[in-house]
Amino acid sequence: MASIRTKNRFGRRYISLHDLRNYAVDLGISSHPPAEGFLEFLEREGLLTPVRRIRFPDEIQRRFAKDRDDGMDIDGRIEPDGPRLSAAIELKEGLHRWADSRFHGESEHVLDTLSDTHASFVQTDFSRAEFTPWQDMRIRLYNSDQGPVYSSITQDTPVFYHYWQIFWLAAILRSGVHIWFPLDDAELYGEILRGGLFSCHSLQGRSRQSINLEAYHDLKALRA
Repeated sequence: MASIRTKNRFGRRYISLHDLRNYAVDLGISSHPPAEGFLEFLEREGLLTPVRRIRFPDEIQRRFAKDRDDGMDIDGRIEPDGPRLSAAIELKEGLHRWADSRFHGESEHVLDTLSDTHASFVQTDFSRAEFTPWQDMRIRLYNSDQGPVYSSITQDTPVFYHYWQIFWLAAILRSGVHIWFPLDDAELYGEILRGGLFSCHSLQGRSRQSINLEAYHDLKALRA
């Protein structure tokens, strides 16, 4: 069954990482969804950061994995029944209902109606000092024949952006350096692949560069 994708995200206070990437394509900002690794780089450098991230404790993530598959031999401590687990389930179900508003109807976003019991699960500080590599947020769940299986970043540690941050992303995607070089030179091409553009000495005198500074000023104006 084909998935249904909402193209008009204008005015939506919170959109997921998946929606932000697709929004860039739908608006013609990019021909393909920007890579997750690129969005991670933007967060690390403080250029474009999420506004909220759900970070359940490891024990709760293991409990969710166990509840999805009771036959799974989970490594580590699993959250028992209790108030903390109930609060986590309530928040997770609230996020699910809002994401499926076509079926549940539009409502105030659960992240705007947080109770004290939910607040500890939500990251709001995205300063560079608080940055954690996305891979480091995964937790080991269990071992398989192919090796250890980890939690999913997008499923178990979801992030949210405001819709208007797409304008920041547009400015960033327009920025940078364009380099043209002889594409039919196999030796030069191989040197670039091995060492990268900036360490390729053969490019000197055999390339032309263009730096987009307009986007730099656009981004400053958007942030003002």
